[in-house]
Amino acid sequence: MRKREVYQSDLMTGIISYPENKATKILVALHGIGSNEEDLLPVAEEIVPDALVISLRSPHKMGIDAYSFFHVDFRPTGNIHDWEDVQKSFTLLENELNYMAKKFQLSVSDMAVMGFSQGSIMTMGLLLQSSLPLGHYLCFSGRTLPEFADFALHNPKVGEARKLFLTHGIQDNVLSVEQARKSLEIVKNIKADVTYSEFVGGHGITDSIISDAKNWLQSK
Repeated sequence: MRKREVYQSDLMTGIISYPENKATKILVALHGIGSNEEDLLPVAEEIVPDALVISLRSPHKMGIDAYSFFHVDFRPTGNIHDWEDVQKSFTLLENELNYMAKKFQLSVSDMAVMGFSQGSIMTMGLLLQSSLPLGHYLCFSGRTLPEFADFALHNPKVGEARKLFLTHGIQDNVLSVEQARKSLEIVKNIKADVTYSEFVGGHGITDSIISDAKNWLQSK
């Protein structure tokens, strides 16, 4: 039986879930736009039953129990993201991950980050741009922002050999599977260690994908 309680640092809040035995790994979960820290918690717990899970709440309040990492202006011609918001959340996440490593006396290489939708966008940004050498990155139903892609193009060594689980539903009508295919090309170009899959489904995470992610983490 896992134990859950409120997670609170000077920077961010969320939920922390402890396994029965002392954990030597951490999985950090980043939710999608309009959601909150409760959303991915059961998924993360299933993927890493023996690890510490910390599901973070993104910093920008949108409404009741609804948060985001950055503002998006949804338009018929295409969504416009607030890059300044993205940069602030990116720095916030880097600082929080560093804090976690120190607090739980683990190397950042013993930490994994997973994200869904907008959380996946931030996870991909960490892989492509952050100097933190996290152990694993899991991206579900997201995309790569052009600013992160441009950074990777000019600084390919940052993300080289980083371990990525990248997956997307082929019927996704929120973020097209074409976005995942573009991300795949980007991470291949920088020689990341990527495992890619597409599944029958929409904008979500299926049971089979949870099983695949669990097996991938155990094998890597």
